[in-house]
Amino acid sequence: MQCLFQHLPTFIQCLNSDDLNAKVTAATVIGNLARSDENCLKLMDSGIVDLLMKCFSSDDVRLTCVTLGALRNLSLPGRNKPKLIEQGIIPHLVKSLSHENDHVKYSAIGTIKILSSANPGVCAQFVENGLYGAMIKLASKTEEGHDPRVQYEAARIIAIYSGFRQFRFELLQNGAIPSQVALVQSEYVVLQHEGAKSLSEFAGYGQFHSEIQREGVIPRLVQLAVTENKPDPNNAKATFLNPPEQALITLALLASTDSCLEEIVNEAVIELREKFEKSTDSTVVTELKTSPKLLERLSTVTRTKEERWPSLPRQASEKKVGEMKQEQIDETQVLL
Repeated sequence: MQCLFQHLPTFIQCLNSDDLNAKVTAATVIGNLARSDENCLKLMDSGIVDLLMKCFSSDDVRLTCVTLGALRNLSLPGRNKPKLIEQGIIPHLVKSLSHENDHVKYSAIGTIKILSSANPGVCAQFVENGLYGAMIKLASKTEEGHDPRVQYEAARIIAIYSGFRQFRFELLQNGAIPSQVALVQSEYVVLQHEGAKSLSEFAGYGQFHSEIQREGVIPRLVQLAVTENKPDPNNAKATFLNPPEQALITLALLASTDSCLEEIVNEAVIELREKFEKSTDSTVVTELKTSPKLLERLSTVTRTKEERWPSLPRQASEKKVGEMKQEQIDETQVLL
């Protein structure tokens, strides 16, 4: 593949041509060349991004898909991110979210995630270009035939944005809660962690507790909170994932609302009180001091988790994502 670099002028010429097949081939090769930081930096310096950006306006799905794939790869090195943004990639990516083809939407979401992670300034630019409406719509889309990857990766974008205080209230106002509940209900640890962490951020706003409760997520949060966290030792990123802890934080915050407290106690098992008592998380400790009623109420619970869930059933929403394989979950940027 490296030897193809000497033919880069030819591929640039192809991207400039009127031959659609030549453009598709050239964009595909460029996407494959952009598989290392070194190659990505060289390609960026070649000025090829201007030509790729023009391919965004194509009506051909093939060209749009391979172009997005190439730009996604080019966006991975840190030095390339500001250059892509300067060249106007953000409006094009947001526009791609309304494309009729799921592959186009999935590729656009992947690129948005790479550019947005750990950068509130870039997130703000996406918000200014109408990201909220498009992303929440995709994350909530459940009709037959819809690619579950699009729904769940869109929900993960919302989880990233919930990590920045300046975006939380507007996300809540725009209906972001159901998408994060769907992540919590997933069978995959990385999605559970990201959804529970996002809900813990949202639960900091007491006026939205009833909305979180209406989504029926409290039983699932209780179940997650008393589950043993067993990260995969062969996956370095997985060692930072802790859905039980994030679920416990969310429950501690929700317990300040009486109706949520009642449901938590009704769903609780003995092990939940033990988890709260042993927690060293600052939010949990603070909430328990502020509202000791939770531990008092949990002291009346007598059933164990084995009695509560003799055989854990699959959640309804897991069936929607059940056809996804673990490798289909994009872990380029995992929300920790």
